[in-house]
Amino acid sequence: MHKKGKIILCSLSGTLLISGITSSILVPILGKNGNYKIKYKFDDLVFYNKEEIYQYLYQNSTTNNYKFDNTKFIIDDLVFDNKNEFMDYINSNFLISKTYTKRNPSDYLINNAGELSNLVELDAKEKIIDVYKGNNGSSYLERDQAMESYLKTYNEGFTIDGQIFDNLYNAQQYYKDSKLKQLEESTSKVKAYSNGGIEQTKEEIISWLRNNTYRGFEYKGKSFSDLNYEEFLLAMNNLDFAIIDKNIKSISNANKSAYWINQSSTTSNLNYFSGPKYLESSERIESIINLKAISNSDINALFGINSYYIASIINATKLLIMKDLGNETIENQNFNLIGFLSSSFKKLKENKETINLSNIEKLKEKYIQINEYDKEKPISHRKMQDFNSGFENIHSSNGNTMTEFDKALIVFKRLINYAKTFNVPGISGDDFPEFERTIKSVIVDLLKYADDENKNFLRLNLSNGEIVEGAEVFMNDGVSFDDLYSIFLNEDAFYNDGGFDKIVFKIFENSIEQIQNLVDKTLKLSSNLSDINKEIIDLKKTETKTQENLVEKTNKIQSDVADALMQDKTFNEILKIDNSKYTPVHAVIAICSAVWSIGEMASFLSFVNYEAVIDSTHSVHYGELQWKIPFTNIYSKTKANVSTIQLFKAPISYMLPTSSYNQVTNDNQVFEFNNQYFLNKNYAIEELKRQIYLKPEKYLPTKKIFANILGDEKMLDLPEVCDINCEIEHEHISQTKYNENLNKEKEIFLEEIFENKFEKPANEYYLDGFGSGFASKEEAISSMNEKIEDVQNYTKVYTYNINNQKIIKSSTKEMEEFIKNNQLIDTKKVISSDLLETTTFNKLKENIGEDYEIFVLQFYNQKKYFQTKWEAQDYLFNNLNYTELDYIENLQTYQYKNKDFISKVEFDKWINLNIKEVDYA
Repeated sequence: MHKKGKIILCSLSGTLLISGITSSILVPILGKNGNYKIKYKFDDLVFYNKEEIYQYLYQNSTTNNYKFDNTKFIIDDLVFDNKNEFMDYINSNFLISKTYTKRNPSDYLINNAGELSNLVELDAKEKIIDVYKGNNGSSYLERDQAMESYLKTYNEGFTIDGQIFDNLYNAQQYYKDSKLKQLEESTSKVKAYSNGGIEQTKEEIISWLRNNTYRGFEYKGKSFSDLNYEEFLLAMNNLDFAIIDKNIKSISNANKSAYWINQSSTTSNLNYFSGPKYLESSERIESIINLKAISNSDINALFGINSYYIASIINATKLLIMKDLGNETIENQNFNLIGFLSSSFKKLKENKETINLSNIEKLKEKYIQINEYDKEKPISHRKMQDFNSGFENIHSSNGNTMTEFDKALIVFKRLINYAKTFNVPGISGDDFPEFERTIKSVIVDLLKYADDENKNFLRLNLSNGEIVEGAEVFMNDGVSFDDLYSIFLNEDAFYNDGGFDKIVFKIFENSIEQIQNLVDKTLKLSSNLSDINKEIIDLKKTETKTQENLVEKTNKIQSDVADALMQDKTFNEILKIDNSKYTPVHAVIAICSAVWSIGEMASFLSFVNYEAVIDSTHSVHYGELQWKIPFTNIYSKTKANVSTIQLFKAPISYMLPTSSYNQVTNDNQVFEFNNQYFLNKNYAIEELKRQIYLKPEKYLPTKKIFANILGDEKMLDLPEVCDINCEIEHEHISQTKYNENLNKEKEIFLEEIFENKFEKPANEYYLDGFGSGFASKEEAISSMNEKIEDVQNYTKVYTYNINNQKIIKSSTKEMEEFIKNNQLIDTKKVISSDLLETTTFNKLKENIGEDYEIFVLQFYNQKKYFQTKWEAQDYLFNNLNYTELDYIENLQTYQYKNKDFISKVEFDKWINLNIKEVDYA
């Protein structure tokens, strides 16, 4: 643990003090009885003893005294007088070396500091192998072994009246309890139709046809059914650009990490920071950013060009939306998403009886493992601890607070990135839309708490004339989680990534217009603000113009303006301010009072504009109100500062080997398909083909349905099924509507087949239920009773579920052939030793076979692993037990006959070496 202290020692310092003392007195040394007795010789002089020599030299030398600041470093019971010596010791005793591994380091992160599990290092005996997913979720080393696990999973049953019974007993009971009873109670014969030598009712024939009817799709003139993989491969041999570009998107920000910009407190309420508090960048950003003065601007000119005005309006609007929710931050305490949500909803329920708790319960029950004893879920308790971390070094300052609500959004964003970057069962791929919608619903449920005020600022006019107000506007399918994230945190994306053309900006148009009107009205006010003009005149006449008294008096003026506005009827009417309770409406008052105050003081004050360059495209600007000194460009040194905290790494960094990631630029492309990221577009295309086979109705129009046992078909033109965010609704159809239309067309088709192939001629019989017809009821009943007990009279079938459809075959050979030809077998490359930990396919980490660069820190007797060298260095200095002492050191040097000595020790050493012992009688 690093300790820092301050002491004063007699050693080294920064201010030079020189005093010279010179003497040329030689004191003879007398023996007893006044006789000379000389035993030592120095510089051609003889002395009785060494002490006399030292005394003589000290009296005849020049002494210089120096003072300057210095630092000592104490570690492992050793003291180092300067940082270079200390660093030499650290570098030689705590080695950081680079090595390579086939394991993806991102899979082995154990904390937010970048530390990796020691399992990340690959043993020389370990190999990368292919594994295949079997029916039970286990991994197999051979594809044939995996396929074998599917071949025996079909079910045997008996079909009666279109129903399938899984055993003979249930089938017999159906005959006895239902069909026999119906026959006994019947009063007339039924119409029967011959089908392959047996007599059946219309309902039985249509049921048989229904089980053998399939959908047909067409792509570039080639047709295939949804359960014929060979036909599908022929049709999908070459996908065209239209279907690829429609479904596979290039992602522009996957190579960007996220940062929080810590801005220090401002001494004056009228000073301000502008620029992002949150940003995403593909560049490496330093933790400390220097503020540099770039101009000394006249206020009127500055107000025409800076972003303070508009940024403040949006920030105030956000405060109004969030109201009290999350407007506090708890420092020096670990953040916990579920804890924050649970306490927030508990608070909301105390105030509102109608608050919705179903979405947060779904989040906890379905997706997030609450503790290590909870049942297994897609996001483990250990992984959730990582997602919750990283906020410890973010501190509050005026206008720069990261609220608990902000932290919740960042953790949600980490979860979204996790789902898109890694193939996580339950939240990735097809499961992602529901996962994202659940997260969005939880956020909207929180925001609804402030709906009494939100309805005045959030409004969306729909194309059908309906008006949606309050937080419910965000549940529109056109608003994604990333849109919500941009509104509240990533403002840069909101403005620069098409935000003005999106639905989210239309939601804000009303609130921005309202606040702009308020500011305009503020500038015209006079009755309640006239007395404050005297304060401004007094400020201008201040004799001693210091930065301290400027801050004190401008803060008071702005406070008085705000109080006056609070009493103004215009604001009371428009904002309905409750003077007894603080609300975010005061943020609007702060803007208005700042605009009025600064405008009135423009003649004798100016803004010094500072810039902190974050990366090549982002800067934070700081405007500080200072006295305007005529004909000069003199300004005070600012005490403001800017630092950065990394919130999460770029998604691409978890996917690429280090050597490739170091070459990533803004031009590098990452592709997204089915809510998953791909580094290679060809991989995305292969996954697109796979998904078309599994769910063809999502990607291609349904062109026909056909009964392959008879060769009949019916042409259709059902459009593709859209997700909840489909952009052109009239060209797509919902899954529910698709199923309704398909079933309707299928029943019409079955009726047409029946009419054409079975309806004529029709016979009237009493049926025994096993395909035989009789002229009398008694004969039919007797036949049924006789046949019920013999299994040979039942129609045995075999069923298999694939792609959410039930396949029915009449023989095991036919069924096994179907499974071999149509069952997809998932495969991936893994490290062989991972199979010792688990053989569950979904839990095995996929390996791309590339070399990943990692760094090993020798920390005493332990090896610590990190993704980057700077993370290893950060860990080292954060965990080393050393003390850093700042002190004023005094140094005393000596000069004797043009010889200089840096210390008394060195001087004494030289004296001792030059003393000669002599014999003298």
